[in-house]
Amino acid sequence: MIERLARTMIVLSLLTVGFSMVCESSVFAQATDTTQVATSPATQRSDESAETSAPTPLYKNPYVIIVLLTLIPLLELRFSIPYGILVFKMHWLPVAATAVIANILLGPIVFFLLDKFLHLVLKIKILNAFWERTVVKIQKKVHPKVERYGVLGLGLFIGVPLPGSGVYSGAAGGYLLGFTKLEFYIATVVGVLLAAAAVTGVVFVGEETLGPLYH
Repeated sequence: MIERLARTMIVLSLLTVGFSMVCESSVFAQATDTTQVATSPATQRSDESAETSAPTPLYKNPYVIIVLLTLIPLLELRFSIPYGILVFKMHWLPVAATAVIANILLGPIVFFLLDKFLHLVLKIKILNAFWERTVVKIQKKVHPKVERYGVLGLGLFIGVPLPGSGVYSGAAGGYLLGFTKLEFYIATVVGVLLAAAAVTGVVFVGEETLGPLYH
């Protein structure tokens, strides 16, 4: 298990850091091209005043983008934290805090939707078949940890950055195994904090490893 986790963390660091640095390089190249265009001093001053006076569009706000990336299934903060640190060049603390808050708030919402609307969704045959296949996979992954560690086991499943883990699948597993809302909320907080610490550490290690290749 430890060896598998170590291999997964290494692969995750290479993928996330490599992808983020490629995005960063393309953004830098575009910025360099635009700065090479000759402009008069008057035009530059007018452009600068316009930029300072115009508010940043909401869809370009880095915090909004981090939240949206965190809400995407299979990505969550495993992707939003590296993106915020490496692409936006933001300090790790506000990036991690934004992603953690968004991911923790996501858990109760998903759990609530499963509790209130799942029986309606499963009346659709295609979605019911997909759910049954998903349930089998989730139960196989979650049940051993929950049987041994209880709420902390579900938190471990949510937090360990392995394929198929996260708040979405953790909510489904907690719902299927009969967790109460409070138990699932505790597991969500534990899992999200664990994932944030692991991913942030992986970003720093990956940047130290791959950084010289892009500079």
